[in-house]
Amino acid sequence: MTSPKVPSHILFFGDSLTDEHNVHDLTGRTAIVTLPVESAGYTEAFTNGAVHAAVATDLLGIGRENYAVGYAHAVGSLTVEEYVSSRLGGQVQGLDPIRPDATEADLDYDLYLGGQVARYRADAATVAPARGTAAAFLIGLNDYSDFVPSTQVTAPIEAALLVQGVVGNTIRAAEQVAATGVETVLLYTMPSFRFFPLSAQTPDDLLALGDTLVGAHNDLLSRGAGEFEDAGVTVGWIDFNRLAGDIMADPGTFGLRPDLFGQPVLLGSGGNPTLVEQPDGSYDGAFPANPAVAGVDRDQLAFFDIVHPTAAVHAVLGAFTAATLTSETHFFGGGNDVVLGGARRDLVLAGAGNDRVLAGARDDIVLAGRGDDSVAAGHGDDIVAGGSGRDLLFGGNGNDVLATGAGSDRAWGGRGADLMIDGAGLDALHGGAGADAFVFVDPKLRGAAVSDGDGGCMSGDRGADTLYLLLGSDTRVAVEAELREGAPVQHLTAIGLETRGIEHVVLLDSAEELAAIETPARIDEAALWGFV
Repeated sequence: MTSPKVPSHILFFGDSLTDEHNVHDLTGRTAIVTLPVESAGYTEAFTNGAVHAAVATDLLGIGRENYAVGYAHAVGSLTVEEYVSSRLGGQVQGLDPIRPDATEADLDYDLYLGGQVARYRADAATVAPARGTAAAFLIGLNDYSDFVPSTQVTAPIEAALLVQGVVGNTIRAAEQVAATGVETVLLYTMPSFRFFPLSAQTPDDLLALGDTLVGAHNDLLSRGAGEFEDAGVTVGWIDFNRLAGDIMADPGTFGLRPDLFGQPVLLGSGGNPTLVEQPDGSYDGAFPANPAVAGVDRDQLAFFDIVHPTAAVHAVLGAFTAATLTSETHFFGGGNDVVLGGARRDLVLAGAGNDRVLAGARDDIVLAGRGDDSVAAGHGDDIVAGGSGRDLLFGGNGNDVLATGAGSDRAWGGRGADLMIDGAGLDALHGGAGADAFVFVDPKLRGAAVSDGDGGCMSGDRGADTLYLLLGSDTRVAVEAELREGAPVQHLTAIGLETRGIEHVVLLDSAEELAAIETPARIDEAALWGFV
């Protein structure tokens, strides 16, 4: 597929993975409890922060219009009244979940894809889309998760018909939107059902059926994208399925706790709260909290409930979307690959295997993946994550972000003011020329049992370099006792770290301070990926 130009504006269509506030606004006007429930920790979206659509467009510096609605399907229709009644009705005998002041217009509002496109077309009839507008579609998970075949014998035929309906409706919706003057269609692939915590409650035969549905969906969607291109419409392919697979296989690279990957904050699905009567006679919604993640930083968790990602994962998807739209994409699998970057910015997901990556001269993003990899970032201001395995990372001439992973890695910043992030392994980091920043985070804050024996060695080399330490309270006391102000060599045995030629040491009080480090390297973008 051709690489689309960066759009001036994106229209988003989809379900609760993309909805920023539409269900919240609608149920606030029509239901006795507003969904999603803010007292449970949700924002106006089905997560605890910004959704991927907001992250991507903010990173690109462009506008957006969000038509996505929670619980939307690609096939069929569902009114707000039907949605509220199905989610909140029947829990309390004699209680009507519909507000008495709800308007017919709100109650008749169609949540599904057809309704979303109809509302957009009505808007476009009044104000035409701006030049360079794109339309993004991520929908179908609800269609597939609600699928129950009539019999095992007819299941394959019914599944094939469902996929044809979902993809067919998505393509038709994209055609209708493109006919209004939208220049680019962005199609998101479907992630595996195994990505979501709900899969732990799903029988193996249904998971296998889900694999079949998702595989068929993505294949058929790809064919539809090709037909769009043949008709002269530019198509952007946002491979959410690939990204989800990489996150699931190596959560630690993205700043997530591997031991808690399948554990959500809440044991519910966001739209099905238990009604709880309040002292004033009104009702609120509640979900049981997951005791397995009590006290854990939510930025280290992948899911807010059993089907909805946390803001941390939304940030990764948003950063991935923005990078896809601004870069040549190079995605590889399990082989020992050799990757050569091009003249444009490169986005490399090397995958498993012992890979060798030589990025181009622009501002690239490289995820080396699982395996013993070597990466040479080139001349731009690059972001490189080693991933798990024993990796060799070379920054080159720019102001680079080099993040080591779970293996025993070696990284060289080269020329430029680099940001060197120590991972979970026993690493050796060399800053090179330039005023480099080194980051060490207490392994206990990442879920490890102990803080010592993890740090390795950091060398500042030439330039006025700074080491930033984010430590737990007990570890901080021990490290402060070992620090020798102005010493060219520091032996910090409490964290297993030796430093050489690093002039300044800064003890941070919070992760927010870590993300606010002043550096010409692309720290804000790296933080969205979870590397910082």
